[in-house]
Amino acid sequence: MNRFTPASWRADLKGRFSAATVALPLGLAFGSVVLDLSEVSHIDDSKAFAFENIIRKAQNNDQHVILVGLHRPVIRVLVRTGILPLIRQCVRFRRRLDELNYARKIASN
Repeated sequence: MNRFTPASWRADLKGRFSAATVALPLGLAFGSVVLDLSEVSHIDDSKAFAFENIIRKAQNNDQHVILVGLHRPVIRVLVRTGILPLIRQCVRFRRRLDELNYARKIASN
């Protein structure tokens, strides 16, 4: 499910995803993009590059990128495809609650 408010846009990614399934809403001003990967246990190389594309688009729009729930197999693919340095530029949380508290904090600023 994709949700957005004026302050943030959130994509809960499950199973398979692509840049098309998590396309950023056009014409909306929001300060952060939250990608929740808590239920994504594995991605292939093409999904890693789609993930990279989503992050770069958000960064080009000067939006905070917040990642939640990266699992080790996903991280391994990101390392292998050379995308890990990009991930390190994002704010990362293991738990949704921590991410929600952070998003609330930056939205109020």
